[in-house]
Amino acid sequence: MRNLTIKFLLFTFMILCVSADSFSAIYTASPMSTNNGSGLLKMEVIINGRFGEFVVKMQDNSTFPQSGLMWLTCLSTEKKVERNKTQIPFNVDFDSCIDDSSAEMDFYASYEVENTQIAWVGPIKVTKVTKDNCPTFSWIEPPNNSDFVRPFFVEGNAYDLDKIKKVTIALIDKSGNHYNIPAYDPTTPEVSKRYLKMKIDPYFYGLENGPITIGIWIVDANNNVGCNNGNEAVSTRNIKWKMRPDLVPYDAPEIGYKKLDSPCFSRQCKDDEEVIINFSCYNDSLVDTNGFEIGIYIDGSLKKSFYLEKLKSYYYQWYENYSIGIINSGQHSIELFCDHKNNVEELYEDENNNKYSTNFYIEASEPNLVSLAINGPSSVGSNRSAQYKATAIYDDDTSKDVTNICTWSLSSTSYASINSSGKLTVNTIKSDKDVIVKANYSENEKTVNDEHPVDLIARIPISIEISGPPSVKSNQSGQYTATVKFDDGTSEDVTNICTWSLSSTSYASINSSGKLTVKTIESDNSVYVKANYSKNGKTVNDEHPVDLIAPIPIQLPPVIKSFNINNNESETFSITVTLFISAINSPTHYKASETQDFNNEEWLPYVEEPEFILSSEYGNKKVYIKLKNEGGESEEISYDDIILKQQEAPELSVTPIEQDISSKGDSFTIKVKNVGTGTLNWDAKIKNNPDWLSINTEFDNGIITVKCLANIGIQRTGEIVISSENATNSPQIVIITQSEYMKKVILTVSDAEAAPGSEGIPVQFSLDNISDNAPASSLQLELKYDSNIVKINGYRTTQRTEGFTVNLKPVENGKNSEVIILLYSMAGLSINPEKGSILEILFDVEQTAQEDESFVLQFNECTVSNKDGDEIQSDFSDTGIFLVTSPCDLCDVNCDGRINILDLQIIIKHIVERTYSKEADLKDDGKINVLDLQICLNCILEQFNSSVKRTRSQVNSEQRYHALHLSTNSANSEPLDSKTMNALSITSSEISENSTGTIGLDLTNQDYVASGQIKIEYDSSTGFEIDDAILTDRTDSFQISFSKQNISSDKAGIMVLFYSMTGSTIEPGFGDILKLNYNSGNNSGKISLAFAEAETILSDKTGNALPVSSQENDILVTDQQLCLDTNQDGQINLIDVIYILQYLNGIIIK
Repeated sequence: MRNLTIKFLLFTFMILCVSADSFSAIYTASPMSTNNGSGLLKMEVIINGRFGEFVVKMQDNSTFPQSGLMWLTCLSTEKKVERNKTQIPFNVDFDSCIDDSSAEMDFYASYEVENTQIAWVGPIKVTKVTKDNCPTFSWIEPPNNSDFVRPFFVEGNAYDLDKIKKVTIALIDKSGNHYNIPAYDPTTPEVSKRYLKMKIDPYFYGLENGPITIGIWIVDANNNVGCNNGNEAVSTRNIKWKMRPDLVPYDAPEIGYKKLDSPCFSRQCKDDEEVIINFSCYNDSLVDTNGFEIGIYIDGSLKKSFYLEKLKSYYYQWYENYSIGIINSGQHSIELFCDHKNNVEELYEDENNNKYSTNFYIEASEPNLVSLAINGPSSVGSNRSAQYKATAIYDDDTSKDVTNICTWSLSSTSYASINSSGKLTVNTIKSDKDVIVKANYSENEKTVNDEHPVDLIARIPISIEISGPPSVKSNQSGQYTATVKFDDGTSEDVTNICTWSLSSTSYASINSSGKLTVKTIESDNSVYVKANYSKNGKTVNDEHPVDLIAPIPIQLPPVIKSFNINNNESETFSITVTLFISAINSPTHYKASETQDFNNEEWLPYVEEPEFILSSEYGNKKVYIKLKNEGGESEEISYDDIILKQQEAPELSVTPIEQDISSKGDSFTIKVKNVGTGTLNWDAKIKNNPDWLSINTEFDNGIITVKCLANIGIQRTGEIVISSENATNSPQIVIITQSEYMKKVILTVSDAEAAPGSEGIPVQFSLDNISDNAPASSLQLELKYDSNIVKINGYRTTQRTEGFTVNLKPVENGKNSEVIILLYSMAGLSINPEKGSILEILFDVEQTAQEDESFVLQFNECTVSNKDGDEIQSDFSDTGIFLVTSPCDLCDVNCDGRINILDLQIIIKHIVERTYSKEADLKDDGKINVLDLQICLNCILEQFNSSVKRTRSQVNSEQRYHALHLSTNSANSEPLDSKTMNALSITSSEISENSTGTIGLDLTNQDYVASGQIKIEYDSSTGFEIDDAILTDRTDSFQISFSKQNISSDKAGIMVLFYSMTGSTIEPGFGDILKLNYNSGNNSGKISLAFAEAETILSDKTGNALPVSSQENDILVTDQQLCLDTNQDGQINLIDVIYILQYLNGIIIK
């Protein structure tokens, strides 16, 4: 009985889980518009159901500059549509464009002229989505939460996947008043989309001011209201209705004029006429208004105002022939305010429309003559002329030049005359005179006149000259005179009537008569004496430099206070003695002589203790001395006596006294001689006895042999002391200086080898600056190479020189070619002390190069500098060898001289794209598959694990041997058995539609599997897709490569490669080695997954194929949810059964 109950419950549970909802496809776009691309175009799309309208424009909305074609491309299907640029927009049916296997489309647009692309824009991604048949409304107007004071529009697009039967607009205000407005009600439903636009006046429908909700109700052809016959609007918007009056000028004010009682609208009037206006005010709203004021402003000032008690809705008030008085001539503005005091609270957004303004012009009446004015010079010189001008002045503040039409005259013609144009001419006069220039002018029976006094000047000054002494001494005076020259050739002394001044009064003064007096000064100075003179409107001036001389101080001759030789010693053995002189009055020179008349001795610069050389004869010596300065010579001649005696004594002569030794160490000899009298006994010792210095003395020969050991430290100094008890100049010291050890940075160059035609072969330069501990900031290198074999391709910096600048200058000369290399940093970077690569120079090997050809890579020059520009000593003696090898080695698929992941990737690309190249067919079986991949892996691993450097030919033969015959007797390998079978299968059997999950790919294997390639083909017509593959616990140390292709319209295939970069294998056993990520699609049915036997291969570690079996598997896609799939992994298995049993037994409460 219990078992029957469980079965019934399970059956009931499964029935309840079946869904009958219908689904339909629609499309969405993201973004709706874009200008991403070449920077010239922009594109936007409007989607209506399954149709899209693409519009392409220039970004600045300008026209296209040239005739051409516009292309719209759907990348998912590579479909392209062309249009002449004048035929845009593009209309696209997405159902016909989209690929059934894809849910997304990328659209690009491009502009081409004569098959050349000028600009492009995109993408806009269109996505196919599923959605139920709920209707929608896409709003255009009004904006949500907007305010309105006038009737507004409801505008938008109604959508329903079923056809639309009826659309209703519902309005409801804050008090619950509502009104339904039919927006669309056809006799027979015909469309799924309907564009609506209706003008709504809430006042007309009796709704109150304040919030109003607008609802859209849509009924489909099946009489469904909204979603599933719901009782809510499809979409709503909220607005705020603000009903207020709106006062505006009804018409522009009419401006007229009347003189007395006659309006003069028909002509331009003047400023003596009265101005009248006609105007009106209008209530442009649905409500009446009470109590507002009308204002009229002329030139911004209120001229008149009126109060209007009431104005009905849509009525206006007219005012005619209203006088605003007389207005001055000129341009004026008039403004009419229908509510200039804002008495009425109007529509808030229309407050600015209450005003009307315009400009008008008042013409001036004829002006009246008021006065006449004469303008011209107030003085004129003898025999000279001057022009005078007459101006008529009117009562409107205007004026007119009447110089040539007025009447001119003079008060007297004895000294001057004036013509009809106002030009005055002075006769020859010998003394100053005066006249009055007169003018009169008549107009419109009115006469005006004016007078202008003029001084007639006999002569005018043209220059002034100052005379007087060029210098004046301290506390003395000097007289200066001034003479003026006039334009008539005469001159006059104006000393007492001109104006005198000095450039500075700090050292002297000058009075009004030109007398300069110098103050007491201690040093020489200078000033300028200045004079200026004015007469008859002309001023002349002059300057005269004067030196102010200070008194010269009196200098007394020197006086000798004391004098002696050698500090009063009575005798000397040296002919060189010291004279001790004491004197006053600042002597500047001295003479010393053994004769009293000084025997033509020269004056020498004075010092207090000069040396003097006695004559060589022995005996008593008398030395005379005298002094002098600018004041004269000393009156007394002083002298002193000393006895010069002969001394018999040896004297040391040592050579050299100083010796420099290099840091490498060296030896040299010192010679010792007696250059005096008598016998010389000497000895030599090393001061402080340093361990790096030693001597060998030969007393008889007078030779000292000095030996210095090498210096590995800083600069050091040693002293050898040579002494003699009876020598006058003992001891003599020889100073030995040994330079410091100069540390060097070491520059090395690597070997390189490559086949003919190889490109970008690196030669590595390394720098060791650890021992020197000196950061290097720049290097200049000259590298010798052979341009017959290689050409320079470029360079690469390393981690140590990141951010540095490199300049290469090759100088090709066959075997003696050189490249000059500059490495430096503009940012002040340095190469820190360590050992490693700093630069790679890339070479291309000539196609004509022969195998086993080689050349030496050698530095001809190297200069290393620190950041201060100081050179760092360097060792650049290292050389490298560049060897031309055979064209390429086994596993070196890209022939770049290296075997690495790049070669592996090329093989993967051949496998995935099913292409062939001889270089990638490492097994040489005419096919490229996982076996070639395994051989390449073996080459990489063997190369990585090897520490022995071998030639290319050795590597070539050994790699080929080991790759093809690698022993299988390792710990994780077994001998092959051709009867052993390894089986592949799919572990999943049933999945639900519209689901995602994983399908297991199981391997039951008896062999160690090192790598594999698996190709699976399946039916994709139902929408089922495999999108990716992931590793499992059995393959977690492997690498994976996944690719997918559409074989036909209803068939797809995937290719999965798995391999290990560490030499790992899949051990014998069973279980999933891969998980395949799927998307079931939205159609139910059976999906067949078949292994492509020819392209499904498993490989051992040697690159040999393992026997493998596989079978076709079916996946059932059901249209029912897998309700027993309790963990929602897309499958029903033992885990789900256990969960249900626990639930039924009350172990789990949900």
